[in-house]
Amino acid sequence: MSFLDNYLTEDELVELLKRKTRKGITKRTLRKWRQLRIGPAWTRAGKSILYHDDSCCEWLNAGLQHPVRSRKRVA
Repeated sequence: MSFLDNYLTEDELVELLKRKTRKGITKRTLRKWRQLRIGPAWTRAGKSILYHDDSCCEWLNAGLQHPVRSRKRVA
């Protein structure tokens, strides 16, 4: 077991997001998100970009939208 087991590479994260969201997430999208600082937290190990799986979950949870109950109109 390696300490890097909980980290995802760019390719692994792209595949995971494509499979789960069915949207056109690419490595280019991840790079743009890093540039704009709107994507999941990441770290650099040499030339590799790595994403910790817990930080990806936190990032997804931060964007949760809770439905608002519709209000009954009072006449």
